[in-house]
Amino acid sequence: ADCGPGFGAGALLEGAQSLAQALLANTATAYESRVDLDKIQAHGEIMKRIRDRHRQAAFMGLPEAIASGLAQPDPKAQDIFLQNLKACFEKLSEKVSLPPQLQQELPSWEELKNFVCSANLSSRTFAAMAASGPRPEETNEDTDKTDEEWAEEARKSLQNLGGATPDGLKRAKELEDMAKEGNTNAQLELGCMYITSDGVDKDESKAFQLMLQSAEGGLSEAMSTVGFLYRHGIGCDMRKDEAIQWYEKAHAAGDVYGTYNLGELLFLEKRGSIQDRHRGLLLLEEAANRGVEMAQYHLALELSKGTNIKRDMSRAIDLMRGAANAGSADACCTLGRWCFEGQGMKPDKAEASKYYQKAAELGEATSMYHLGCMFEQGDGVPKSDAQAQHWFRQAASTGILEAQAKCKGQFLLAPPT
Repeated sequence: ADCGPGFGAGALLEGAQSLAQALLANTATAYESRVDLDKIQAHGEIMKRIRDRHRQAAFMGLPEAIASGLAQPDPKAQDIFLQNLKACFEKLSEKVSLPPQLQQELPSWEELKNFVCSANLSSRTFAAMAASGPRPEETNEDTDKTDEEWAEEARKSLQNLGGATPDGLKRAKELEDMAKEGNTNAQLELGCMYITSDGVDKDESKAFQLMLQSAEGGLSEAMSTVGFLYRHGIGCDMRKDEAIQWYEKAHAAGDVYGTYNLGELLFLEKRGSIQDRHRGLLLLEEAANRGVEMAQYHLALELSKGTNIKRDMSRAIDLMRGAANAGSADACCTLGRWCFEGQGMKPDKAEASKYYQKAAELGEATSMYHLGCMFEQGDGVPKSDAQAQHWFRQAASTGILEAQAKCKGQFLLAPPT
């Protein structure tokens, strides 16, 4: 099912779910003392989520991808699809516990790859599957990122405010004088100016040294920032051990972002022991309770999945709403999907459109495409070709293949750059 509608899962998925439910129901009746009814119910909910996700993917992309932009498909489409399929295969192998006998019967990746490649599928078919199936960035969770990917994402999050200005240079001189006298707040502010090019030219090395001085002087906010810089190698060598030490100091000093950053590193990166990951989850919960939007977002995802913590959709929705109201684009997109699919609530497409709109306005690409589809179909919103075309063009400019196919198929103007 994770391979997406292009891999033919849809036709069998309904039958598989019905058969599974029937078998489980019969077993429960015959062997009440030996069957975990809670697990049966949980299994049904998982199947429903997979089915709903499949339906949404089919509605939101595959027909358009086939119909418009793929008459002359990307020659790399087969490689793209195989990469997606391999990511799904590895994810299944890592996260699903199967009986030993069944594990032995499963094909290896090479066998599966050879099976696909020997099926004599057309390049157009591979293009459609590449467009519809999950991309690597969708199948790999944040926890699967490499250090370099985490660092690249961190660098992208740093603002670039334009560089040197007369007023900025004047303010930097004032702060530098105070920083030399040991003023920790001045050291931190000046470091922030250098790392974001706020009135001065960017100088990551100088920013790091100033923030390190501030942290060593006891400013908890600077401690968390130094941990962030060490973690991602910004202005210094990448050193996770130093990052953890500074996050620990910030957390002990009461800095809520130190708590969040430490929890995120221990839990989301999956590099430590089970005890470390458990502690990381507790720290994320503490930061979420103190209002950190990204902690609320990550904790809500965990509560919705129920893999590392007991599933609680009601609390997950409350936390996700808190993060969305605080301005998290990812939270808005996720909440839009939950409203659309009816996860933990009755389906509410009008409410879904509001969250998708907010996420799209914050720059979240997937929401732009979903919103375009909803306006095109009049699904949860008033039908509007103008709004649909606007959001398709915005999504296409970010690289969403389905949106690019839409633009090409409808002869829209070139996507904005």
